[in-house]
Amino acid sequence: MCSILGYFGSKLTTEDIKTLNHALSHRGPDHSDTKQYSFKNQPLYLAHNRLSIQDLSELGSQPMENERFAIVFNGEIYNHLGIRKTLNYQSFKSHNDTETILWAFTELGVQETVKKLNGMFAIALFDKVDEKLYLFRDRVGKKPLYYSFQNGEFAFASELKGIPAHLKTSRDDRSIVRFLSLSYMPTQHTYFKGVNKLPPAHFAVFDGQKLDVGSYWDLPGEKLDISFESAVQRTEELLISSVRDRLISDLEVGCFLSGGVDSSLVAAIMQKLSGQKIKTFSIGFEDSLYDESPFARAVASYIGSEHYEYSFGAKDVLGLLDDFDYYYDEPFGDASSLPMMILTKMTKKHVTVALS
Repeated sequence: MCSILGYFGSKLTTEDIKTLNHALSHRGPDHSDTKQYSFKNQPLYLAHNRLSIQDLSELGSQPMENERFAIVFNGEIYNHLGIRKTLNYQSFKSHNDTETILWAFTELGVQETVKKLNGMFAIALFDKVDEKLYLFRDRVGKKPLYYSFQNGEFAFASELKGIPAHLKTSRDDRSIVRFLSLSYMPTQHTYFKGVNKLPPAHFAVFDGQKLDVGSYWDLPGEKLDISFESAVQRTEELLISSVRDRLISDLEVGCFLSGGVDSSLVAAIMQKLSGQKIKTFSIGFEDSLYDESPFARAVASYIGSEHYEYSFGAKDVLGLLDDFDYYYDEPFGDASSLPMMILTKMTKKHVTVALS
């Protein structure tokens, strides 16, 4: 999963940054590092916690840098090997996607590179020559990215707990109203005044004094002139290619399986593409009114996966409340979030990566 974190200003020390970064260590248990850079004659800290998926060696550790840029990155770039082949630079030390995009930014430019990225990502890129800090979030916002710019201090992190406490002192009552209406905090809003989410398909540029936020992509507006049969065929092709891309890993990949249409399609395609039995994981409920585990079990039997399931009951809720508050950071009304925590803990015993 990984986490990224950054801070520009003079109020926090290196040890303060390391403490903030440690609060995000559950996102990346394999490696943690913090580096300090000079930015407009003030310290800029970049920090990272790594969950190793592509290239498990230390060559994929972050922050990663070359003469021009330093980068911290959370996510996966599925087409990075294709991008790598187009570059003049070929002295790569790893097959890690971070190294690919670091040199793509260097050779192709910032805006041109981000347009080429097929994946899920939250990226912080520091231009050491022009002294600018860039943030990017993927097109649909799969990877979280929070930021705050207050009184000359700029901070960003993968979770709210990575934002310094003195920048989170004022509650945004409008966000509470939004939460009570929608059961989540929409768009760029958070529980705190002065702390925002970078919207999907957006970038931010910070030059040490001002922050500019803009969009680098939007949904295409034109209507496709395509027959129903062609649309069905193209949808299947896209589903298969999407699952195939996400199986690029140096670790075994499992699959969450609820028995519904979406997860059943992903699991079936995954099993078809795999050379061995995949592992599938599902949550059942003691109350039969909500229990879909028989459907998941039937799909697992049909595709021939190695299936694991856990039955979720009222007793599990009390044991999750402290963890729920810690990991979600702010009000979140998705009822499936509690059983999802149980499911991920069960899954981690068998695989590190799972599609859903």
